[in-house]
Order: sequence, then C-alpha cells, then structure tokens
Amino acid sequence: MTKSNYQYIKNVTSEFKNQMDATYSYVESLSSIANSLKKSEFAKSIDSDYEKVESIFNSYLTINKIMNLMKTNPKAFYDASKKVSESNKSEESKEFDSLIIDNEGKSIEDINEIILNAFIKNQNEEIRKYTDEVYLYIDNDELSLNSKNSKFNIIFQKYLEVFEKQSNYKELLLKTSLISVSNSFESLINNFIFLIMRKDENCLKNKEISFSRIDSFESIEELKESLIEESVQDILRGNQESWLNYISDKTGKGKSFFKDQNFDEEIVEKFEEFFLARNLITHNNSTINNIYINKVKKYTKIKKDYEPGEKLVLTEEYLIDHLDLIYFIAIKTCYILGFRYGIENKDEMFEFLSKVAYSNLKERPQLSVSIYEMLLRESNTHPMIQRLLFSINYLQALKWNDENDKFDKVLAELDFSTASPIHKMCLSILKDDFKAAVVYLKTAVEKNPDDFFDKNISVDQRLQQLVDWPLFKKFKGCTDFKQYLESIDLDNEIIYLG
Repeated sequence: MTKSNYQYIKNVTSEFKNQMDATYSYVESLSSIANSLKKSEFAKSIDSDYEKVESIFNSYLTINKIMNLMKTNPKAFYDASKKVSESNKSEESKEFDSLIIDNEGKSIEDINEIILNAFIKNQNEEIRKYTDEVYLYIDNDELSLNSKNSKFNIIFQKYLEVFEKQSNYKELLLKTSLISVSNSFESLINNFIFLIMRKDENCLKNKEISFSRIDSFESIEELKESLIEESVQDILRGNQESWLNYISDKTGKGKSFFKDQNFDEEIVEKFEEFFLARNLITHNNSTINNIYINKVKKYTKIKKDYEPGEKLVLTEEYLIDHLDLIYFIAIKTCYILGFRYGIENKDEMFEFLSKVAYSNLKERPQLSVSIYEMLLRESNTHPMIQRLLFSINYLQALKWNDENDKFDKVLAELDFSTASPIHKMCLSILKDDFKAAVVYLKTAVEKNPDDFFDKNISVDQRLQQLVDWPLFKKFKGCTDFKQYLESIDLDNEIIYLG
C-alpha cells in the first residue's frame, strides 16, 4: 500500500468519523432541543407558569397513549401498558400503568373512571384549581379531556397545539439524522470502491466504449477516471450489503462480507432494516409498505410490528443503537481495505484505528470494545510498550461497558511486571486500587519524566496531561488523589479536574 493510498483511506474515514461524531451529539441533544422549542412556544401561547401546569398535560398524554393502545390492540393491551411504563420513567406514569394492570378484565369505562380519579388525586394544590370537575370522555373514537373551568380548557387546547408542533419538530430531526448517517456511509463506501477500482487493472476490461467517446477526452487517464466513476455508480445501484460484498471480494476476504467477517444475524438484520427505513423516509413519506413488511417478517432476531399504511416510528434509542452499528461496519470496512494493499503502512493504519477506538472510550464504550477487539491480532505484532497501552485502553472499554468476565480474563493474561510506573498506575486504577495508583502516579510525575512525550514539562503539566485521560474520570474524584494534590507544591495553583 503506497503512502498516498493509506492517506486517502485515512482522510475519507476521518471525514466519516467527524460526521458521525457530529450526528451523535445532535441526536443526543434532540430531546432538549424539542423541549426548549415546546417551552418557548408554550410561554408565548399562555399567561401561566409552565412548570406548574406541565404535569397535568403529561398525565393526559400518558392516559391518551394508554387509551390508544387499548383501542388499537385490545388483546395485547396489558403487555403494551408495561412498555409504556418502561418508556416513561415518571412516577405518575408508573402509577397509571399499575392501575390498569391491576384492574385487568374490567370494562374500558371502569378503567377510565379509575384513571381519572388517580389523575385528579395526583395534581398538587397550585394546579388543582384548573382540574375541578375535569372529566375524560371518548369523542369520535378519540380520548378527550374537559373541565368547567374555561381557563383550563383554553390552556389545555393551547398546550396540545404546542405539543403537536414539538412532536413534529422531533420527528423531523430524527428523520434528518437518519438520512445524514445513511449519506455519510454511502459517501465513505463510494470512496472505498473508487480506490479499489483504481488499483484493480481488470475492473474495466469488459467495458465497451465507442471511438467517438474516446475522442471526447483529452487523455487516456481522463477517460479511465470517467469509466471508473460510471462503474462505481453501477455497483452503488445495488443494496448496501452488495457494496460490502464487493469490497470483501476484491480485498480477498470472501464474497459475503457479513458471513466471512462473522457478524451476528441480529447485526445483519438491523443493518438491512436501517436502510429499509431510510428508503421509506426518502421515497414513501415514512409510510410502511409491503416491500418493508415482506423483508422484516423474515427476520428471526428483531421484530417490527407494523401494518401496511402505518407510519414509521423513530426514537433516539433506535438511532443511537444503529449509529453504533453503522459506525463499526464502516470502521471494519476501513480495516479490511487498509490492510489489503501491503504492509508498508500497517503500523500507521493500526495507530489510526486505535485512536478511533480511543476517541469513543468515554461516551461509547461498546463501540470502542468492538474496534479494539477487531485490532487484537494486529496489536500482538507491536513493541511491548504499545501492546501495554493498547491493552489498558481495551480494558477501560470493557470495564465501562460492564463486561466484567471478559475484563477479568484479559487482565489475568497480561504481564505488567516490567511495565513502567505510569502503566502500573493505569493497571491499579483499572483494579480500583487507588492507593497503589497514587504511589505509581507520584513516581511517574516526580521521578520519571522520560515516561512523558516532553520530558522537560513541569510536574503540574504532567499531572494535567494525565487527568485529561478518560481513565482518570473516576480516579481524579477519589480522596487519595485529592490528598496527593494537596501534598505537593505545584507551579500552577489549579489542576483542572473537569
């Protein structure tokens, strides 16, 4: 692999990584974005304290969700009520759900009365004035709520208008995020396939071209570039799995990407369903069609209970889960491509992918674990100090992802007897042995400047470098570490512990 090819792979993968990092941040902030929109709109629409009246509307929405479940699927209603409780963590919601479950078998009218009594009971004194003689009723097969208090009725209708706006905002933001992820993935794979075709002398051998077209280009290289672009687009007309199969085949890894790379069936199903959802959003106004239904009904690991004509439902949880999946598949493809074309830059590729894994340690340890495990075999070819650092970061990812059995197994297989104080400090932190960690920390920063990239920096600068490590996120808050800071004379008065 020439340097330029390595740099090309690194650059396009880095661009993909940056796009994915931005999408993660965006999706994780969607609730706060939507809620801020709701609050600002609500404040404009009524002359009232938002916080005082919010719970009454949330109660109504919980009841409305329950009633819709009861109406649309009576047989599965009680099981679905438990799911409502799991999705809404408020104590009020849990109480309503328990009321329904405890009164299984009663009529809808009886359940309505039970819910309403609990609804009124749960309101605090400051907002109870709005709920005098509040009652629920079914109008045109829809749950409604009314009161003899005219001000409450006005506020209630205003809130529903704002809530509908907020729901539409959030739905649009989720769809936009999904499309963004899909486009980022397609762009990355497009670049990878383009590189393969430029390296494969046989990729154009069956391509027919007229003399007149040849004459339209100023050089053979320009013609070749145009033909490669056409060939790439031909491949991209297939589905996403076929793109990955092409890369796997051309890099000598087998004709079936998911099978030859030992992916679980659940991952394959999730991957396919994600792009089916993308197609619904892009081409069918998010409406479930028979193409989607016929595909997902064959799945054995994931279940999607939709009927034709229903609207696709997206959640933040769904999107984050599939972001992790798409991210890892993209990095796996980069790994396959990067190590295909020779060994000249394999160390640089390993270092690059290790940094990608490390960048996900804090926020996405599960993704980090997957990338580190992908690199395990390659790590064994590196010098001891690099292997130790790799193992420490891998152990961090396992620890934060609560993979305790695997953590213990990996830890037992490591030999830290000849490790430097800074590596032994890391090991002690991983074991939650903070007293020993402080001893090694003291030796590292005060007596072993060679352990740091710049040996001439001061003690407090060395400490600042260390506390910025993800590994320190728990350790820097412990009493032993704080006492050590107090015991030494630092050049600067403050070590940032954020």
